[in-house]
Amino acid sequence: GRYRFDHQVMPPVSIVIAPVYPNTPVGLLSMTVHSILARTPDTLLAEIVIVLERTTNLPVPEASDSTEGFAGEVNQLEKLTDKVRVLRCSGSSCGWQSRVASRMRGFKEATKGEVVIFMDPYLEVLSSTWMEHLVTPLVENPRTITVPVLHHMDMAQRNYNPSDNSASYFVNVNANLDMEYVSQSFDGKNTPSTWKPHDTPFMESWIFAVDRHEFTNLKDMDGGLYDTKADSIGLSLKYQMCHGRIVMVPCSRVGRVRSLASDHQWIDPDVPTEIAKELDVQELDSRRTFNGQPVKDELTTLAVRNFLRTAAVWMTQSERDQVYAKMFGTAPGDFPLGWKYYKLDWEDDDMDFNREELAQEQQRCHDFSWFDKHILMTYLGQHHPWFT
Repeated sequence: GRYRFDHQVMPPVSIVIAPVYPNTPVGLLSMTVHSILARTPDTLLAEIVIVLERTTNLPVPEASDSTEGFAGEVNQLEKLTDKVRVLRCSGSSCGWQSRVASRMRGFKEATKGEVVIFMDPYLEVLSSTWMEHLVTPLVENPRTITVPVLHHMDMAQRNYNPSDNSASYFVNVNANLDMEYVSQSFDGKNTPSTWKPHDTPFMESWIFAVDRHEFTNLKDMDGGLYDTKADSIGLSLKYQMCHGRIVMVPCSRVGRVRSLASDHQWIDPDVPTEIAKELDVQELDSRRTFNGQPVKDELTTLAVRNFLRTAAVWMTQSERDQVYAKMFGTAPGDFPLGWKYYKLDWEDDDMDFNREELAQEQQRCHDFSWFDKHILMTYLGQHHPWFT
């Protein structure tokens, strides 16, 4: 129970729920907020900041007395307690925002907590000590990201699937840039605990906690990344390679609504046409290949674009040569044919990309070969497919 924790020595916590889109099904945001308020000690919870963002076709609802639909739901949540605050964009800030940009807007406004927990708006915290378990490793080592164990809820039935609720897993990224759960190391020698916190090579970014000071020292997140896998990979590499760690916390349990395949846009809406055009993911280039196959869709194009950006910061030239040869069949020193536009894109990015490079330089971070040898081999028992 909660009485095992000394709340007087635990830091106050800010929660940032972002991004929240107007087409989020009514009830999910309420489920998230009410479960936090009901199952979190009031002495630890400093604030909940909800960041509203527009979609291509739907504006951000204004503050009003309405009780109908999504706008009414937000208004009622805002009146629950003075700890709940809603951020609405105004003027030029009401353009479409990436997931990372939305979370960083919330982070800058959520100033009351020494620890910040980022959450998506379709989660349910499942125990009265979820926060204490998530925060404790940060007290022990502030340069840590903590991640709870996720239990997946079926969107249609609104119930949890017991067979999908493993309390013991690592998170890895495979050669296709997809997240995968690993129940034990590939050599069978390292199985994560079902109750003790354990290190994991990568994290999923649906919900995670950070120490505010260390997160700021590491230049937070790269705002030039535009999908969930990208910010997960980029942030994981940054913490692991810059003398930090990522810790899975089995005793902190959170439910996540898994969307129906036919109704996914409320979770991760399509990148608007103007952004897709700016990022050059709309026009498919026959020269663009990935793992020996031509890229035929925008989502894969975006995923590879984001990975190339991350690799440019967190891999040395020789490491990139090795990875590019595997993924694109390029010769040493060559940038993958058909993808060179993106290199020009981030070289002209004088804000987010340069901040990532600055963090890597200031913190004297390791290279990817070190990560492969000391993190992946330690916890998974094999090298990454890019390096084999």
